Amino acid sequence: MLDHDVRSLPVVEGRTVVGIVSRRDILAGVVRDDDALAAAGGLPG
Repeated sequence: MLDHDVRSLPVVEGRTVVGIVSRRDILAGVVRDDDALAAAGGLPG
């Protein structure tokens, strides 16, 4: 994302856009621990 100055990407399910993920979203996931991610529904827990 950084190499090509991409700030966000669509999230698709089939041919339907269901959301957008940004650099900030990815960074927030990286800096949170597994317990916090599981509590937020981001990891099976």
